Amino acid sequence: MAPEPDPQHRLFTDLAFSAFEAGHYPASLRAASRAVESAPQCPRSLWAYACALQVAGNQEEAAAVYRRLISLGIRRICTSCCCRHKAHARGLIADAYLHLSLSLKDSGYELASKAAFVEHLNRRGPGCYSIYRLAALPEHTSAIQSRRPVV
Repeated sequence: MAPEPDPQHRLFTDLAFSAFEAGHYPASLRAASRAVESAPQCPRSLWAYACALQVAGNQEEAAAVYRRLISLGIRRICTSCCCRHKAHARGLIADAYLHLSLSLKDSGYELASKAAFVEHLNRRGPGCYSIYRLAALPEHTSAIQSRRPVV
């Protein structure tokens, strides 16, 4: 069993999300980076960090963090400090594939981008709590690509 992460990482993660939603992307990236330093295996911290990297234009680094998050798998995510439900873990992985597809596309990897997007769609369904409504995907992908906070 992995050691418990530093509880302070939750504060940094919350700060990263708050800064992100307010459009303060450099502050979001700093806070998310501190969260990952404090808890390198926390899926919520990894998500905040990858999103902040993506918005900062660091697509290749964001893609690496999304892959790291995906590689944790459902079981490790749903037994982590910040996620306790399999449906949320499934949704986080599905959404990481969506964001990965956008980072890959921005980096010029069209085929890999399409494959990641198809994987996102394949993982959707009952028992998968994505933060994005399927009908709203075009709107959300446009917002992500234009570096606007998605609400």
